[in-house]
Amino acid sequence: MKKPFYDLIDPEFRLAEKAKAIQKEGYATVLISGVTIFEQACLMRGMDALLMDLSADEEFFTALMVKLKTLAISCTNAMLEEVGPYVDVVVTGDDLGMTAGPMLSPAAYRRLIKPHQAEFLAAIKRKSAAKIFFHSCGNIYRLLGDLADVGVDIINPVQVSAGEMGDTSRLKREFGDRL
Repeated sequence: MKKPFYDLIDPEFRLAEKAKAIQKEGYATVLISGVTIFEQACLMRGMDALLMDLSADEEFFTALMVKLKTLAISCTNAMLEEVGPYVDVVVTGDDLGMTAGPMLSPAAYRRLIKPHQAEFLAAIKRKSAAKIFFHSCGNIYRLLGDLADVGVDIINPVQVSAGEMGDTSRLKREFGDRL
């Protein structure tokens, strides 16, 4: 007899019960969603092709973002239906940076990605009071205000070896009350 793969949102798995027990012991609960939008598109299309789509075929790029955002919301809603009240931190992200700076212009980010991330993160916040832990490597300094605007609470990592991210005093001064 084959053993089934665990379904973490199956009530039989008792995920909510386990999360409540963790909180009762005084620990924070962290939901590592594994859900991304831009990064998933990169995995599907390949980085080169996706960046070409962004530049040469905005209609296709936008359709892809809409589809992936819809799937991301559906997936996280299913998880949060079960454990939303018992989650302190939800981990998500999109690698947006390179060592020298963002991999796309802030204007392109604001026009083509930010609205979808905003909807996705708002859907999480509707189902949970959890903080949003957002992973993005690289020098994303020029996007930090935008990320705070869409609901990101925690940036990880602060890659101090990547350009403007190295001035941690400046980061604290400019974003410390938001991120």
